[in-house]
Formats: sequence, structure tokens, C-alpha cells
Amino acid sequence: MSDDRGTAEQLHTLALQLAAIAQNGITFVRDPFDAERYEQVRTISAELMALIGTGAAEDFRKILAAEIGYATPKVDVRAGVFDQQGRILLIQDRSDELWTPPGGWADLGDTPRQVVEKEAKEESGLIVRAHTMVACLDRDTQGHTPKLPSSVYKQFYLCDILDASGEPSPVETLQISWFPLDDLPPLSATRILEHEIRMMFEHWKNPGQPTQFD
Repeated sequence: MSDDRGTAEQLHTLALQLAAIAQNGITFVRDPFDAERYEQVRTISAELMALIGTGAAEDFRKILAAEIGYATPKVDVRAGVFDQQGRILLIQDRSDELWTPPGGWADLGDTPRQVVEKEAKEESGLIVRAHTMVACLDRDTQGHTPKLPSSVYKQFYLCDILDASGEPSPVETLQISWFPLDDLPPLSATRILEHEIRMMFEHWKNPGQPTQFD
């Protein structure tokens, strides 16, 4: 089983590399025949993703085709918010009914601080101030599932509570709650893993540690 998992991870990495080659080629190509070849490479990448994933090749191809410009990793942010009892804030995501620290994709035009503070407010109702970057980790290296058709960097920030009187967005969040490290709820593995929560606890309890990165 471990060999199969390792092979799947290698194929996923190769598929991402092929997708990046295709996207970069399509971005800068001048010859229409070369453009067609790069489209073929993109299709092959999508077919590889379908073989090792849970989606259809055409769905992956459409996702890849929507990317424009030079291929770079996407950025996902997560807010580490703790109360006075040393519990971490988690939200129950409406999409899968599992739990995660508030967060999401970084939007163009926002600074990293603005992104994490905005996501925390939208998903939990809390107004927070991000003050420490805990880590910048590679999603695939950390073991998140399912695999995505793009490379993702996950950034984790510690945040202080400024105002806890707000309400979360019902569009994104079913409920919010505070959890100690030894009593975590079922986690949304596509968004957060237990060892990442442990990492945030460690940085919160012992401030001044260097930022972790892959």
C-alpha cells in the first residue's frame, strides 16, 4: 500500500510539472503549432490526474485551462486563534461538515495579513489581528487529501482577538467552537491536518520560534 501511495504521489507531481510546462508554453508561445502541442501536454496532464484522483479528465482539463500566465503555486492561509483557556478556534465548514481553522485562498490585491484577517472575520465572525507567521508549507508534502490539480503553499498565522461579538457567514460556516489539543473534532483533511494544529499550538505556547517552511 505504501508503494502504491508513493507511486501515486510521484505521478501527481509529474502531472503538476507537465501542467506547468503546458501553461508556461501557452503563455509565451508564438507558433500556433507549438501552441497545439502544449495543449496536448495539458490534456495528458489532466488524464494523469484523473488516473490517480477522483475526478474526470475533462474536469481537470477545464481547471487547468482556466489558469493563465506563468504557472506559480496558489496560496492558502489559516488563522491560528486561541482563547484564554488555551483552546484553538475551529469552524465547521459547510461544504464537508468537517472542522478547520478559518482560512481560504489568497485573493489578488490583498496582503497576506489582510487575507488571513478577512477570512477569519468571514468564517468565524471574529475581528482579529495577525501578528506572527508560523509556517509556509507545501500542501502535498504535508500529506493533504485529496490531491489538487495545482501546487499549493499553505501559510499559517497566529492572530490576536480584537472583537468577538460578530457572527460567522452562514454561507460558509455551520458553527464555530473552541477546542483543546487533546479533544479535536473530525478535521477537514483538504484544509488542515492534526500535526499542523499541533504546530500552531507549539508556536502559540512558545512565541519567538522561527517560521517553519518546507
